[in-house]
This record gives sequence, structure tokens and C-alpha cells, in this order.
Amino acid sequence: MMKSYVLRTSLLAITLILITVSSFGADDLVADGGVLLPSFTADAKKVPVNPALMINCTNPTFTIGGQNAICEGECTDLFVNWIDPPTSSVNLEWTINGGDPVSNQDTITYCPTVSGTVLIALTFNPDNPNSSTAEISVTTTPIPVTSITISDIEGCAPLTVDFLADVDFAAVTAWAFGNGENDSENLAPQITFDCEDYDSGDCIFNVSFTAQSISNLYCSSTKTETITIHPQLLADFNLSSEGVCFDIGSVAVIEIMNTSSSITGLNCSGGVEPYAWTVFPTGANDCTELSTDVPNLFAAGTGVFNIGLVATDSNNCTSQTFKEFEVFNNPIPEITFLQNTICLPLEVEILNTSTGASTFHLEVPGFVIPVNFSSPFVIEAEYPGIYEAELTITSDEGCTVALDIDTAFQAWYPPVADFLVTPEEILFLDPIVTFENMSNGGTEYIWSFGDGTGASEVNPEHEYERADSYEVQLHVTNIHGCTDIATQTIHVTNELQIFVPNAFTPDNDGNNDSWAPVINGEELILSYECWVYDRWGKLVFNSTTIGEPWIGDNTVDGAGTHYVSATEQFSWKIEVKKVNGLGANISTGTVFLVR
Repeated sequence: MMKSYVLRTSLLAITLILITVSSFGADDLVADGGVLLPSFTADAKKVPVNPALMINCTNPTFTIGGQNAICEGECTDLFVNWIDPPTSSVNLEWTINGGDPVSNQDTITYCPTVSGTVLIALTFNPDNPNSSTAEISVTTTPIPVTSITISDIEGCAPLTVDFLADVDFAAVTAWAFGNGENDSENLAPQITFDCEDYDSGDCIFNVSFTAQSISNLYCSSTKTETITIHPQLLADFNLSSEGVCFDIGSVAVIEIMNTSSSITGLNCSGGVEPYAWTVFPTGANDCTELSTDVPNLFAAGTGVFNIGLVATDSNNCTSQTFKEFEVFNNPIPEITFLQNTICLPLEVEILNTSTGASTFHLEVPGFVIPVNFSSPFVIEAEYPGIYEAELTITSDEGCTVALDIDTAFQAWYPPVADFLVTPEEILFLDPIVTFENMSNGGTEYIWSFGDGTGASEVNPEHEYERADSYEVQLHVTNIHGCTDIATQTIHVTNELQIFVPNAFTPDNDGNNDSWAPVINGEELILSYECWVYDRWGKLVFNSTTIGEPWIGDNTVDGAGTHYVSATEQFSWKIEVKKVNGLGANISTGTVFLVR
């Protein structure tokens, strides 16, 4: 009678054919204890009978349990898996690839040293024609052989690392880089590692490469390596402003706040400068040791400058940054008060000649001056004092310059010029005039008497040489240079006076050679006539011209042109009519002609 059973293990389904026999001998059953090894050999086909494994004639149902696929270097434990357990002792026999029995226990441990597949059989009552056998194929898979090469295991973030894996006996490979990235497609990937938190220190990445067998994915090999990444150093700074205004004759100070990573353990004299600053193109530079230190940087001249910062830490990691900084020309304020000292009331002209300004504002206390006033601008000063001013100008770039003027202009009350003339009626016979200065606030006096002469005394006197009308002017100046002028017209009047010599000597010696009346007040004469008579009453000289001389001759009839007597006496008469109906004047007298 034949029965067919399906025996199942955890890894392989095996079909078992059981042959039922009517009887078998007890000596056909073999048993032995021990662990199955590849070097094990049986000395005989039969082993001593173990009475404990004797079974009855009823055929039990069983399978072989245990791992049927292992990796090289591993062991598998196989055991009898009874489906229909025996009711009495049984005789078992384990064989490998049909070789000699290696065990008679209900379990064996198989530890291969080479890869490959073997057939392991378990026979129930092996020496009996009615034996039953179960078989299991156990496959040993070689472990993949791997090696990895890494270009860098330490560096500054961001660090790009090249990986290379060499592998045999593998169907599946996978990289795990410890930063959340994996690669199962490439044996030579390139990965960039970062470490952004500088204050937290180094970042450690555990990198692994795993290779899995073609036939047994449980057979794998893993290589690991540790990569140290120094944190990413940040070089950065803030400018208080992107530009400053430049004053001629000075340098532009660049105000900076360092916002870089905080570097420790270095100093500026140690060869590696923690924070190295440079101003291009001037080349001005500085070194600071702490992030809180302020660099001493400046720019000479105007234009666009580049501020460079190179930060270097103790791991020799570096970072750099550049920012532009512009220096603008300052506008140049210039204001002129054309009348810097004035006497009230007077207008002041203001001339703005500033350059480089887009807006300007002038402040003078007491006056309203519009922004961006048109030049020249006129203000009217009404009150005395010293006026200050402030001119503020701003360029298109926002550069502002203020010019303070302590004394923009001065405004003062002028002096008051005045004078009195004494006497009130001035006669030519007494032509000395006294001028009394009645001015107020003056310190300097200039007199003009109207006849081409002048004086600088406070109260001068002046003698006029002839009767006439004169315009007298007094020019007064005070301590501020303010002036005033007073003018009066005075009249030096004349009286008609006739002065007649009583003798003359016409001897041509150049001294008293002629006779002529001297008249004062000619301007008062409307008509004039002079007669001269000898002692017999004969007319010898007649003239209607004032000041015409007589030289002792007879100009009337020519007889006796020259008189030769020692001394002669003549009589004269002068008749004068005055202007403006002032009347007439007749004068007479005698004159002696002396030879």
C-alpha cells in the first residue's frame, strides 16, 4: 500500500512518498547523536540502535523544519517537524547529498564553509524497506565583498565628497550618508555635506555602504565611515549707511557692525586673522579679533568703494563677503551779504553762490526767507544790532552742510548832523565865521566851507576872502561808519567902500607908478565914473572902468602930457550908483603927483 504526503517547512515545500511495510527488524534502525558537519563521515551504514527511538509499525507523518537559505559563515538548525507524532521510539538518519549518515537525532546544526546548495535528507527507519524519507535543499550564499573609498573625511562646510564602492557578489547596493540622503543607483556618487549652525560645533555624519547578495537578500555586507564637517562660517556685516558725505581735507569714516559668526581662539598677531577687513581700491585694512570689535576703516576721496571681509576660524575655514560703500561730495555753502554794515533804514542784498546744493535754507533772526530763495534776495533792516545767519544746504545725495555766520551784517542808527553859524549876518569887513557843531552820535567830522577849503575840527572857524554865497557842508560819521550830512548856505555880504590913494610917483621905478581907487563891494555898483582935475580945474583923467589907473598924464586933450613940476596937486571925484535902487555915492578928494 502507498500513501502520498506533502511535507512543508518554513522555507521549502517537499513531497514525501511513504512506503508502508508489514514488518521490519529492530536491528534495521540506527541512531546516533551529534551535530552534522561537512567533514563528518560514517564508519558503517548501521549505527547502534537507540531503544528510545523505536517506533511501532504505524508510519508517522513528518517534515524537516529550519532555514533552507543561509549566508556564508552562518549555520542553520534543522529539526523533525512531526505532523502525526509517533507513539513510540523511532529510528532516524540524517544524510547530506546521499552520503553517510551524520546524525540520528531529531535535530542537526548545519554550518557550511563554502557556498552552494546541498540536499539534506531525514529517513525514518532507514534500514527497513518500509522507511520514510523527507528531504530539504539548503543553499549557502556568499556574502558580497565590498570596499569603499572616500575623497575627504573632514572639511569645512559646505564640503563636496566623492565616494567610490568596489563590490563583488552583490545584486543590490545602497549608500546611506547620514544626512538624510541615500543612493541605491550609483557606486560612485558625489555628495555635498553642510553644517549650518556654527555655534553648535562640528557635524558628524556616519556614512554606510551596504551590498546585498543576488540570490539571498539577507546576505549583505556593510562598510562604514565617519565624516566630520566643520560648521559653515558666515562672513557678514552691516553698514550704518551705504554712503557718507565727504568733507574736503578729511577722510570718510566707514561705520560697520560685524554680524559674522563668532570666532574664538585666534588673534590678529597669530598669523591667521579672524576678521580681515579691506577697503578697495585704497587698500586701507584692519583686523579685528572678536565679532563685537569695530574695525577702523576709512575712505579717502570720493566715489564707490568695496568693503571686503574675510573671516577665518581655527579650522582654517573661511568665508568672505563684499559690499559697496559710496562717498559723496559735500555741497559747498557760500553766502554773501553785500552790505555787511548798514545804517538804518537800509536794504541788505543777499547773494547765494553755493555749489553742489539742490536745496538751501537761510535763517536770519527776525526775517522770513523762503527755502531755495532766488538770488540776490533783499531784506529790509529796521532795527539796530548785529545779525547772525545760518545757511543749510543739501545735495541730491542727501549730504547736508550748515554754515554759521556770527556776523552776517550790522545795522545801526546813523548820526544826526547839524551846526550853527555865527554871526548870523556876515559882513566882508569882518569875514571870520564860527561853526558850532550840533551833531549827535558822531565821532568824525568833515567840513566843507564852500570856497574849496575845509576842516576836520569839531567846531572850526573860517575866514572868507570875499563876499559871496557859500554852501557849507558838515559830513558826520559814527563808530559804525554810518554817516549824515548837514548843509547850509551862508552869505558873506559886502559894503560899498572906496579907498583912494592921496599920492603916487609915476617915475617908472615899479613902485607906486600909478593912481587908482580901490573899491570894495564892486558887486554893489551899477555904474561907476571917476574924474581927475588939475589945480586950475582942468580935466586931465576920466574913466568909467572900475580899477583903471591914472599914470599922471593928460588923457583928455593931450596937452602937457607929462607934468614936470616937482609936485602937483590934483582933485578927484568918484560917482557910484548902486544896484537894486540902493542909491548913489559921490566921493571927492585930492591926490599929489610927486616927481
